[in-house]
Amino acid sequence: MMSMLRAIVLALLVPLLAAGVSVKASDPQSGARLSVHAPRERIGVAERLALRVETVWAPETGVELVAPEWEDTGWSLIDLVAEPPVVIEDERVRETRIYILEPFLPGAYAVGPFKLEIIGGDGGALVIETDPITLDVLGALAETNGGELNPAAEAIAPDPDDERASDTAALIVVSVAVIFAGSEAVVLLLTRKRAPEPVPSVSEQLTRIARGRPADPQEDYSTLERTFDRLEPRLRQTSEFRQLIATCERARFAPASSETPAPRDIARHALSLLGHDTGEAAA
Repeated sequence: MMSMLRAIVLALLVPLLAAGVSVKASDPQSGARLSVHAPRERIGVAERLALRVETVWAPETGVELVAPEWEDTGWSLIDLVAEPPVVIEDERVRETRIYILEPFLPGAYAVGPFKLEIIGGDGGALVIETDPITLDVLGALAETNGGELNPAAEAIAPDPDDERASDTAALIVVSVAVIFAGSEAVVLLLTRKRAPEPVPSVSEQLTRIARGRPADPQEDYSTLERTFDRLEPRLRQTSEFRQLIATCERARFAPASSETPAPRDIARHALSLLGHDTGEAAA
């Protein structure tokens, strides 16, 4: 019974542990190994990636991990967590590092390669290197440019019972109005209010500012702040959008400066971060 239960647990765990994508490199002579694991192949532009890098080496061998220059890869290094080295099989040492990365823009970006410099006891040195991992970074807005965040929520069909209950309640209200208030009250109840003006989507508002030549830049800075407030919280917490929001706040309350970006430039930058073509916005 226990062996069957153990087999079921392993069958459930193996696919979970194998999720994502990994690359490895090793040196058979020294026994040194280097592995890089990304938990997913696709992430949103507002998400962060926890990249796991493991190195294994013999105590008599010196090693040094060489990470990529992140500013040249389309990723921003937010944090680095280094776990203490542990001794594993064959008295070898394993060290694990977790790189917390944040993408700049939507698109396909490579992570790596990572290198491990190995120095033997005789002073000889060699380098092993992993292949890069290519990940897809998804934009925050749908490709239809409707201002909806990915993934768009599916519409829920109305409940027929709710519709019938609503119709019955409306009939009761109209009947009471006829009896106690006369025909003028009925006309008032049946008169529909004018539909409110639709609120522009996030992308529409940003496009309007990116195309315009505002007479009052302060008003556009305020509009940009209100527009950024409508974004998904995780998106507002990215380093790029935090910088744009801070720029708008400084522009509203600080004296005018030639170094302060114009509202249309901030709007174009925000559109590019959301995965939209800024060529048309600049036209």
